[in-house]
Amino acid sequence: DPETSDGAFDPTKVLEVALTLPASDWDSLRKQLRDPLVYIGADCLDAPIPSPFTWFSATVKIGAESFADVGVRKKGNLTAYEVQRPALRLDFDRNVPAREWQGQDDLVLNRAVQDPSFVRTCLAYQLFAAAGVPAPRCGFAHVTVNGADLGLYVHVERMDKDFLEEHFDDPSG
Repeated sequence: DPETSDGAFDPTKVLEVALTLPASDWDSLRKQLRDPLVYIGADCLDAPIPSPFTWFSATVKIGAESFADVGVRKKGNLTAYEVQRPALRLDFDRNVPAREWQGQDDLVLNRAVQDPSFVRTCLAYQLFAAAGVPAPRCGFAHVTVNGADLGLYVHVERMDKDFLEEHFDDPSG
């Protein structure tokens, strides 16, 4: 809901996101990898490629707000080979139905590996939106896991069913 979540995507602020989960779960999560061979072959585009990433449970603190039992998993395709600082997806209502944070049921944290400035993604999406093209909202997050500083991430609105319903008369794609 854009009316309740605009603060989540304020590009002038950096969200402080702290995850806490068992060290063994964090090690398992960050070491999960895609098989690169799924991208090769005549039938590689015949169907969506299944995700090899499993969900773990974490306590997530964003600013002063804390949420227990949030689903967290690694995300990405070819960039998912990073094990020290992986891209992450947090799902607030995975284990607690209908739970949201500022109108969002999930949080997507990208490493911006292709953008050392960390601003190109947000600038591009803002440009698209200003031109009237449906584009996800974007902001920034400083992420820690179990007290370890993972640094700056780009926080991007997920283009899911809710996004399609918000921007298109026919959200079926």
